[in-house]
Amino acid sequence: CETVENSGDCGEWKKHAKNLLKNISSAKNSPAKCTIKAGPYLYHYTIEGCVIYLTIADTGYPAQLAFQYLEEVGNAFSAEFGDGIMRFSRPYQAVRFEPKVTSIRRNYLDPTSPGNLGKLNNELVDIHNIMQKNIQEVLTRGEKLDGLGARSSDLLRESKDFAKLSNNVRLQALYQPLAITAAVILAVLFVLYLRFFR
Repeated sequence: CETVENSGDCGEWKKHAKNLLKNISSAKNSPAKCTIKAGPYLYHYTIEGCVIYLTIADTGYPAQLAFQYLEEVGNAFSAEFGDGIMRFSRPYQAVRFEPKVTSIRRNYLDPTSPGNLGKLNNELVDIHNIMQKNIQEVLTRGEKLDGLGARSSDLLRESKDFAKLSNNVRLQALYQPLAITAAVILAVLFVLYLRFFR
């Protein structure tokens, strides 16, 4: 609330934050990571397990950096308290964690500091690597689809050949009994011819 305190609206923004926390806590399907705009400020929050990490930032503050801040606070909080969070019996039982939050917050106050720019650049490098990986996977899928297309063409050709072959077998099965009957009739006619006309 450092910059908000300077504007004299700290109480109002804290009230908004408390209401937001109540709404997030009571909603069953709150997103695990979200940004909510309220006036000239943004509320960034993440949910990890049963803990909601929330920060307020100016609209010009990079969202990626705000979420990195929340992640760092979450990691430090988990390292400090671990599973002991479930044994908290009152709202301010983790007040001894305040100096750690203050220390982490100082590192993130100026988004143009070399450390924060480095964090943003690392984030961009990670995104670039993910995009490269995704593109490679798409290309691999394309190759697999090409192979699948070739196999389906082969399968279509083979199914046409099979249809022709099955048609030939069906005709043979149809003509075979007729051929035997015709051969018997011709043999009888030949015997009759030899007997009577010769």
